Amino acid sequence: MSEKISEVKGSVLASYGTVKVFEGFPYYYYEISEKKPDLKDEKLKKALVEVLSRKAPLNEVGKALEKSLSESALGIIRAIISKIEAQELLDVIPTAEQLQELQKMLEEFLQKHSSISNVENFASSILDECIGFAELSPLIKDAELEEIMVNSCNVIFVFHRDFGMCKTNIQVKKAENLLALIQKIA
Repeated sequence: MSEKISEVKGSVLASYGTVKVFEGFPYYYYEISEKKPDLKDEKLKKALVEVLSRKAPLNEVGKALEKSLSESALGIIRAIISKIEAQELLDVIPTAEQLQELQKMLEEFLQKHSSISNVENFASSILDECIGFAELSPLIKDAELEEIMVNSCNVIFVFHRDFGMCKTNIQVKKAENLLALIQKIA
């Protein structure tokens, strides 16, 4: 008869940015705390991700902002979509330069046409979700991590430079997102 080992999370060993590493048994814990956007911001994020991924029409952004968008606003979104399509970024991992260029364009749109307070982080999270590594993006961006191991949608481990093997609180919401990411990487 096999007995299940109880997991125990102890005190904080390290904290940097949005990351906290906890002592634990049978492994350490690596947790990322992200501030959840309010409902209106979440609605805008969802609309932009859907539009930039070509899963929804342009007018969804105006609906999320609860206003009619000018031609110049629509032009910025069309330009972003054109760059994503021309560089086939829905199917391949973008370079840092490609991400930076799209980030600038999206930040410009958000500064002019929304009331988002932290435009840089908001734009980054949108691009992470539609053309980046989605929920795995914070792990990819952490220079303290040497390896990311995805065992399933809700069991993800990392190898931290200072603390070794750690279980994360990161979960991939949908299995099809994980499969799409694997295909992008391959």
